Amino acid sequence: MIIGEAATRLARSYPSFAAAHGELPWRGMIDMRNRIAHGYVELDFGVVWRTALIDLPELLNPLEAIYGAAGERIGGASEKPLED
Repeated sequence: MIIGEAATRLARSYPSFAAAHGELPWRGMIDMRNRIAHGYVELDFGVVWRTALIDLPELLNPLEAIYGAAGERIGGASEKPLED
């Protein structure tokens, strides 16, 4: 849900960023969030499980590259040394 909500906000607020990073499955992340939030009665838990085991780990590589290009690490810790 959190990933899908973040994807929704990024795609809406920064469409050029989303377009520049077409390797990310924006539509899939947003659709999964909507399905969990609004269609949970009909949710296929096999799909959710496969997403957690397969799709999420695969998402880390492009995200790490995007963060690295910005001088950041996933989780918000900067790779740049702190200035005194």
